[in-house]
Amino acid sequence: MSREGIGGDDNELSAAYVLHTRKYRDTSLIAELYTKDHGRVAVLAKGVRSRRAVRQASWQPFTPLLVSYTGRGDLKTVTAAEFSNTGFRLEGDNLIMGLYVNELMVRLLAKNDPLENLFGFYQEVLKNLMAGDQCLISLRKFEMFLLQALGYGIDFERTAMGEPIQSETYYEYQVGHGFSALSERWYEDMGDVKATPDEFRVVRFKGKMLLEIAGQDFSGPEVSNSAKVILRTTFHHLLGGKPLMSRKLFVR
Repeated sequence: MSREGIGGDDNELSAAYVLHTRKYRDTSLIAELYTKDHGRVAVLAKGVRSRRAVRQASWQPFTPLLVSYTGRGDLKTVTAAEFSNTGFRLEGDNLIMGLYVNELMVRLLAKNDPLENLFGFYQEVLKNLMAGDQCLISLRKFEMFLLQALGYGIDFERTAMGEPIQSETYYEYQVGHGFSALSERWYEDMGDVKATPDEFRVVRFKGKMLLEIAGQDFSGPEVSNSAKVILRTTFHHLLGGKPLMSRKLFVR
């Protein structure tokens, strides 16, 4: 770790990751952090963009650090920061997926609300993205966990009425309601519906796929795509229909 003092208080250092930064005045930054102990926190890092600042480049997304800050309002002031020399360096498609994860956290997490185990799940998805190890599977699992942590977890094993999902039955999904079985006449007429990730509306799936999603078995492309549609539809609703900037760069 290398240490950068930014202020006078000697508060306890907290483990954190940089999610997003934006310039503030001539020499400072406002950073959105996700901290292990306090959840999402917005901080003002004074003077880190000045010519004399030695760690300006460290205030980048995916950077792990230990940080202390002070203040009673929504925007805290950084008093000290220690940056890891081994951060997560993402490239190409994996960089865009990482930016997507960070944007979800900035947009959806309430400030000062540490959600149980989310810090570890975030670390895990970054490790997999950097290593190129089952990136899409890791991303799907993170999306599912994030929804669960936010209180919007989806039950892929039971319908909205509490009935077990049947593998050969077709179901429709509605955000905030869950899955409902379709009549036999409907799916005899329509066959297997192929959903696309941009369809933010009622979508329909075969029960077998829902059960595989419940078991987090995303090895099959159809299962992974079905999970993507359901999860992204739910996130779209939670975001009030406002698009994610990262999705304009790349869709996964």
